Amino acid sequence: RCSTVAGDGNLPVTQISLTQAQNYAEWLSKKTGKNYRLPSRAEWIYAARAGSEQTDPNRNCTLNSRGIQKGESLVSATVGGANRWGLVNHIGNAREWAMAGGGAAALGGSRETAMDVCNANNASPHDGKADAITGFRLVREIPADN
Repeated sequence: RCSTVAGDGNLPVTQISLTQAQNYAEWLSKKTGKNYRLPSRAEWIYAARAGSEQTDPNRNCTLNSRGIQKGESLVSATVGGANRWGLVNHIGNAREWAMAGGGAAALGGSRETAMDVCNANNASPHDGKADAITGFRLVREIPADN
């Protein structure tokens, strides 16, 4: 049920549907023998904050001030400062799906989100349709006995 996604392999994957992202997690789980899934909203926020309220000042969100312009396009998924747990580019650039209340939400803001509200608290309901600013990050479940 998964097919190759065209595009630059360094950029976040966007232009796929929520169903495609979930199908990929299912395929990856079967392929690796590990359990992968989209995070819950609480899990996503917990990981994005990593025990701190500090947000990478270089995040790719909309900004046009004093000759500094950001948010014009997606940037490499590896660009930017890592949070205390090693997550990179989780705020801004491409917002990410998380499961919330039986539906999906897009979290973290995107390159189109104003810098002053582009943070871990930024969330909006999402219909699961493919768009240019929404992507995903998977959680790998680790059994409690490990």
